[in-house]
Amino acid sequence: MAKSIGWQYPHSVVVREHLWVIYSIKKEEIEVARIPLPELYSL
Repeated sequence: MAKSIGWQYPHSVVVREHLWVIYSIKKEEIEVARIPLPELYSL
């Protein structure tokens, strides 16, 4: 079975002042991104 390129299975949760995004890369690695909510609101 071929592995897809890119992000997969994203999930997110807001905890206090941050948006946390958790996703898989090529079904082998897990990455976590933390984004301050004030930065999102300013976009």
